[in-house]
Amino acid sequence: SVNAHFTENHVLPKNLVVAAGTLREGFDSLDGWTVSGPPAGNFSAVVDSINTKDGAASILMTAPAGGYVQIARSVNWNLSAADQQGNFRLWVYASGASDPADFRIMLANDAGFSSYFVAYYNDAFKFNYKPGWNLINLRTSDWRIGAGSPTWANPIVGIRVRFSGTAASSFTVDGLTGGVSAQPAVLFTFDDGLSSLYNQAFSYLQTRNVRGTAYLVSDWVNGANKVTWAQAQELNAAGWTIGNQTKTHANLASLSEAQQEAELQGALDAMSANGLPNVIHVAYPSGAYNADTLTAMANLGMGTGRTGLTFNNVSPLEHSYEIAQRSLNSATTLATAKSWVDKASARQEILVITLDDLSAVPSAAGANWYIDRFQALVDYCISLGIPVITMDDLYQLQDGSVAIPGAR
Repeated sequence: SVNAHFTENHVLPKNLVVAAGTLREGFDSLDGWTVSGPPAGNFSAVVDSINTKDGAASILMTAPAGGYVQIARSVNWNLSAADQQGNFRLWVYASGASDPADFRIMLANDAGFSSYFVAYYNDAFKFNYKPGWNLINLRTSDWRIGAGSPTWANPIVGIRVRFSGTAASSFTVDGLTGGVSAQPAVLFTFDDGLSSLYNQAFSYLQTRNVRGTAYLVSDWVNGANKVTWAQAQELNAAGWTIGNQTKTHANLASLSEAQQEAELQGALDAMSANGLPNVIHVAYPSGAYNADTLTAMANLGMGTGRTGLTFNNVSPLEHSYEIAQRSLNSATTLATAKSWVDKASARQEILVITLDDLSAVPSAAGANWYIDRFQALVDYCISLGIPVITMDDLYQLQDGSVAIPGAR
């Protein structure tokens, strides 16, 4: 048994946002905007009062196949301060499931756009949720020189937003905010409830005064090379998040909605019966899920769902049932894992790391990693001052600040 002695002395702000920034464009109306694009008569931009994120309205842009739609207007933004230079967030609602052929945002120092910065789709950002809202996080390093010699030291006097599609498609833009500063964070999540979760991960993280997230397959607990219910209770008492990886590790996408609910509820019942009530966080086995899964999650009142999607997360979590992650396996070098942390740190984003097993000599199958590399990666996060949080911390941060233990 490992005793926990945590001191809550590190307060993280709501949504991990340190500075909320300045709303630069609310897209509340088309006043002042020029709408253009080819071919004539086949593009449009209209006020959208249904899909909104900031204020009562947004702008819905529709481009034809093979053409584009662009909205442009004059602005007067002083972004000369270091904390304002290019650090933007923008909400984009994708109406369909397709990627745009091109999507770009341009900021110019002159009315004729002879000197401007540009951020490109597939380079600076992606729409990971289609259909659905996407919170685009644009750091200063994401902006390219579109023409001339643009500089943040001079005022930005013009903005253009343009997209084109391979088929007729629509996107809604809202709430462009500049100067946003956020706290990066890392989560270590463990699947399948293998014995190394307790013997290696829990044991080491305790020495560093940080916690993780453990997703359990309820039928596997107390099995060979698996954690026991008593050990799971100990993790829970030490501040770990205990999550639900279903009753039998079923492929949820292969089941009906009712069967998916039964898999999730079966695990919840077993956990509650073994001293682990109020489990609201789910990892979809093998990352498989579908629309019925999201319905089942909502019906059961679940808080988060971790997928197999691979990108960094940004808070607020618009899609809390579709949280992305990066999985470690025996072929992952420590340098690669550190580069994931470095990227999250530089971009002020949230990195969710997934493992199954820890071993001195891991097998080639599954998300299995080296004990020494895991310990070194934890130490690396702590050395950079990046908070290691749990899935419940991330969930609670959607509503307010959260105090976490100070790492040592």
